[in-house]
Amino acid sequence: MSLADEFWHKHKDHSCLVSECSRKKEEKCDLPLGDKERFICVDAQQCPDFENRKQPDFVILDRVEPQWVVVEMKSRTVKRGDTIAKFNATVDVLTTDWKFALSSVERLIPVVLHKGIRTQDYLALSNQQVIFKNKKYRIRTYRCGTPLTQILFRVRREEK
Repeated sequence: MSLADEFWHKHKDHSCLVSECSRKKEEKCDLPLGDKERFICVDAQQCPDFENRKQPDFVILDRVEPQWVVVEMKSRTVKRGDTIAKFNATVDVLTTDWKFALSSVERLIPVVLHKGIRTQDYLALSNQQVIFKNKKYRIRTYRCGTPLTQILFRVRREEK
């Protein structure tokens, strides 16, 4: 069974699977997915598996490179401790919840999308790391509207 088939099978009701990653509050923030066949987007706020926890906005499964992309969307105010707590709570779901604990997914990319944050908040977040399966992953910050494929390209390029 492929990674995508396994994930779809575990989410038979599809209640939290969405076709686009976007928040339409006072200040719109979106993450263009580009290739919708490549990514499966989970709206954590609609997903019962994230209830009673700090939750990010979206959790995305990349089918091509087995990895999770965890997305927190912010307007202008970023509370570093709250953001890190959301990423850590998500790691807990991704490693312990049977619907998300996919053994073939070994990588995590925590991303904060923003409408423009203060330099000190940007620097503070950029120096933070999230631990997933005993590896540390640096929190990445990008502006709202940055395509996911571009984010993944930049992450790969920075890691080389």
